[in-house]
Amino acid sequence: MSQLSPDLDPRARAEALLAIEREEALETALAGTPVGVAARAVAAAPSLERKTTLLWAMEDRQRRRVLDLIPPPVVGALIQNLEEDNVYLLGDLSLEQFHALLSLCSPERKYYWISAALSFTDVRANALPLLLPTGDLVEILMTRAEFEEHLHALANYPIEDQRIPPDMMRDPAQALVDFMGADNLLRQFPIAEPTLERIIQTILDYDPDRYVDIIRDGLRRSDYAENHPLEWDTLTEDPVLLDSLPPIEVLPDDLPAVAEEPAPDDGLPIALVPVTAPPLVRLVGALSPAQRGRISEEMQHLYIRQAVAEGGSFHRSDLQRVARSVEAYLLLGLQAESGNRPEREPTVLAARPLHKISQSGARLVERLRQPALRMGPLEAVLSPEQRAIVRSLAAPRMTLGSDGGPRVALLPGGSLPEDADLPTAGAHLQSVGAWLQLAQALGFARTEAALQAAGGVERVQEELALAAVLYSRLELGLTEAADLPRFRARYLARGGPADLAQARAGLEQTVEAWAAPRRVDTPRILELLQEALNRLAARVEAEAAGS
Repeated sequence: MSQLSPDLDPRARAEALLAIEREEALETALAGTPVGVAARAVAAAPSLERKTTLLWAMEDRQRRRVLDLIPPPVVGALIQNLEEDNVYLLGDLSLEQFHALLSLCSPERKYYWISAALSFTDVRANALPLLLPTGDLVEILMTRAEFEEHLHALANYPIEDQRIPPDMMRDPAQALVDFMGADNLLRQFPIAEPTLERIIQTILDYDPDRYVDIIRDGLRRSDYAENHPLEWDTLTEDPVLLDSLPPIEVLPDDLPAVAEEPAPDDGLPIALVPVTAPPLVRLVGALSPAQRGRISEEMQHLYIRQAVAEGGSFHRSDLQRVARSVEAYLLLGLQAESGNRPEREPTVLAARPLHKISQSGARLVERLRQPALRMGPLEAVLSPEQRAIVRSLAAPRMTLGSDGGPRVALLPGGSLPEDADLPTAGAHLQSVGAWLQLAQALGFARTEAALQAAGGVERVQEELALAAVLYSRLELGLTEAADLPRFRARYLARGGPADLAQARAGLEQTVEAWAAPRRVDTPRILELLQEALNRLAARVEAEAAGS
């Protein structure tokens, strides 16, 4: 097959192109194919490898026009994942499309793209970074510590000691370039990172005046950051604490489905990551073909939006991680909006835009994130496991478990697993909150000192439980070494650890009396100290058996 019938509609012609396997036949067919149809075929190709084959089978001019029509995330995925072959596509990319790709990325990720454009000799590709606005280029370069070191080396150079006319000293940056020359500047001020050195030397070779503008702007930004050290951190790192979150609406049983309208022909499909969560696959499979098409398209857009929010990487590993996160939020949202009735989830999925279902899932996670943010400043009185819980939920990363269910990833700490479902993570956080309430009532400074003396949170909890049982008081520093034999003789000598009913009753009575005038979570604090009492009993018995 070498020619496609012009009577076929664009979708059918794109599908026909995808069916061609032989390289010569594909080149012949593409030569007579309108740019829009060729772009649709590339976007609809089932894999990045197949998209690559189509693009490189095109004539140069056709490929450049097609790249302008392909969604920027697809272009990014093609180059990032198959860089050895596709980095050369940057030589076919228009400046507008390059800008569109950069607009999806963080400054750190933009650095990858300007270094990629300068990684091989091609006039069109090499010009892309040089045509960026100076301010944008400075913002990108400032993400590299080596560039800041270069700025400081220039700023600290004693140019006034050189025999330079006074009128040139009005602009020290320009004077340095004029005095040393663009070819020799980096010999005097070397840059350790080869990629950054290549970028700076390219700028010097093509436009020394542009280099001077970059240095001036970079020094201004560096000086501002040094003189306002807290401002940027305040803007970018301080968490937003909410007083309340809107409730999640449980949708009625008779919710109408989204109207099944045929998709318009003008938009190109995006298919970068398949849906992997088995529960979602089953739910989507039960819907009508039109609904499946709508959901597939919305899923891809959610994947891309999340990838952009996380910095703009379209590498397969990053996209797969992002997809698991997006699917986890969707599953949580489906559970919430269906009222935790699995039989209603297909109705919700058919009736609601996916981004709204995802927002409901995000609100569930936010209900854990907000208290975790408030606990963060109190890490000094937390155990490694408690700190890991708080940090994990203060910056939650959702994923999928082995069963395809939604899970939150947990940082390493103590005996914590790699992830947990939301109820389990919430229970862990409530336990941390109960301990912090107890520590606050006892005094954070005194609690921190007790932790250092005892060797950890669990030992302090055990000492508090022992004090409550033996002295009917909940205080730090009340117990002494002789209390352990007394505890064993009174509560463990005859019945063993399983027969602690009397001690537990005494602990409960003490905790309730202590908590009565205070606004604390009494059941949680009691649960913490009951667990500490069980640990203490087991430890005392083990030590007695060993001796």
